[in-house]
Amino acid sequence: MVDLGSMPTAVLIGLLAVGRASTVSTEFEKFERGVERAITRALKFTKGKGGEPAVGAIVGFGAGCACKQTLATAVKVGVTLGVAVAGAYYFGYLDDEQVRQLRSEAQNKADAAAAVLPRMLRRIGIDCDGSLTSFRGKLAFAKVGPFAKRHVGFTGGLVGGFAAGYTLW
Repeated sequence: MVDLGSMPTAVLIGLLAVGRASTVSTEFEKFERGVERAITRALKFTKGKGGEPAVGAIVGFGAGCACKQTLATAVKVGVTLGVAVAGAYYFGYLDDEQVRQLRSEAQNKADAAAAVLPRMLRRIGIDCDGSLTSFRGKLAFAKVGPFAKRHVGFTGGLVGGFAAGYTLW
């Protein structure tokens, strides 16, 4: 299983931003062209004010806010449901078998959620056996790197916006 807490935020958002790309290079190039068209449309919409860094910062800020709010909501729901199940068990509304069944269902859902990142890594051509190594990081950079080099402003704005959105909101 991948430990998301140890991954640098910039690496995670970079992988998520390109996570829809396939291992086939033509499909990856098609995805890149789509992202570049979206950047061009955003630049036209903003009439070029701020350029790619501004567009990247806006997208990153939104992604950072969404990630933090999703995480906060998941923690609040988990704690609330845990307290509710403990209270129901304490007052006799649930027996041992029902609690075991609820625990099993919760574990299955947590495992399914944890499997999302390895699936995304496989889609961009990185075979994931449950661990992230420097070699896999180099493979990811080989896929993402050329786009990041062509759009340095967008990439920098995206990372900075994500960090600001995650920290401030």
